[in-house]
Amino acid sequence: MEVAAPATTSSDELRGIVRKRAAWILTHSTGEILEAAPKRFVSGETLPYRGRTVRIVVESRAVRSPEVRFDHWSFRIAVPADCGTGTHRSSRSSDTAMDRSVRTLLA
Repeated sequence: MEVAAPATTSSDELRGIVRKRAAWILTHSTGEILEAAPKRFVSGETLPYRGRTVRIVVESRAVRSPEVRFDHWSFRIAVPADCGTGTHRSSRSSDTAMDRSVRTLLA
């Protein structure tokens, strides 16, 4: 489950709010809502960042390894040309390799 709150809200305060509302959340949610969908680093995906939702833009470029740049409330990710473009990649293995590389850079 994803909880959105102002950046100034402390973790303890968020935990308290979720605990207080836990019964309501469980009765009004389905199992798939309670399980977070895994994020994929492809063009169009969004991520929470500094209290806002930012979009990912993946570009196939002449780089040796993935490069991440934050630009106008979006993450622009340049990937080596052999990984394919962000929206039309040919192999599942290149998706996995790129996801691992970008997760490492964003961690």
